[in-house]
Order: sequence, then structure tokens, then C-alpha cells
Amino acid sequence: MGTRRPIAEVASELQQWIASSGQTYTKIGMEAGVNQSTVTRAMRVGGPKNYSPGFMQLCNFAGIAIETATVNPRESIDAAVLRLWDRTPDGAAAIAMLLDAARQLSARK
Repeated sequence: MGTRRPIAEVASELQQWIASSGQTYTKIGMEAGVNQSTVTRAMRVGGPKNYSPGFMQLCNFAGIAIETATVNPRESIDAAVLRLWDRTPDGAAAIAMLLDAARQLSARK
């Protein structure tokens, strides 16, 4: 789970999606399962000021992410090492040497 993106950023992305869809606000609302007025409010200059249930449903319909993904640094490092490792003891030793060398280089800065 991530953190919510700034609503102005999400609203701008949604407005671009709606404008480029070529559909009426009524049709978008019907397909998204929200009232046409929800679509109209989303298109106002400045966009919505908060994450209402209708706005979030409209974003979900449009495929617009409301939250940013959070990356666990440990999982990121583990995944990178596993992509390098050929599952042999020699491969593990080579990765360990590479990481030690990188640590020594970064310590010189």
C-alpha cells in the first residue's frame, strides 16, 4: 500500500483522460457507475478538493492510480541480488565481492 498522490495531480490526469475519451459525461458516468454530475465536478477548473467516493470510483474506472507505490528498500535490494545470482556458491561469492567493492567505492566519497 502506498500514499495518496496529490489530488490536483490525480484530477489533472483524470481530466485529460475524460477530455481524450470522446465520450459524453453522461456515458462516462453510466459506465463508471457514478452520476453525470460527478464527472462534471471532476472537470471543473481546479478539480475536486478531496477524494470523494465518486471521484475515486471514476479514477478506478479510468485506470488512474490514486496511490503511489511504496518500495521496501530491503525487498528492492533482495530482488536485485536474486536477478544477478546464478544460484551457485561461486556466483554468491562474486556478488559478495562486487557489493564489498561498491561499499568501498561509496565510502571514498
